[in-house]
Amino acid sequence: MMYIFLEILFLAVLGFWFVFFVIQAYNIFFKGYAPFVATKKNIIRKAIDEIELNEAKTVYELGCGRAGFLHSIRRRYPKTRLVGFEYSLLPVVLAKI
Repeated sequence: MMYIFLEILFLAVLGFWFVFFVIQAYNIFFKGYAPFVATKKNIIRKAIDEIELNEAKTVYELGCGRAGFLHSIRRRYPKTRLVGFEYSLLPVVLAKI
């Protein structure tokens, strides 16, 4: 019984990644969109160190993906208003999770 559950779980995860890569390939080759690539944490940290924020400021991130940059800003500046824009549905769902 446990073996069947693990097999179904594996196939579901495999199917999820397959759909993700097919959508990415379609968007890149046929629509000309940039691929979904997450920014490394050390790069995000350096960028946040260079900017001065307070609660009166708003940060916009175009193509926010999973919103890693915005989550990092939220940890350091919790009262700053953050707005992320993302065209692709899958990274938005991952950011919400």
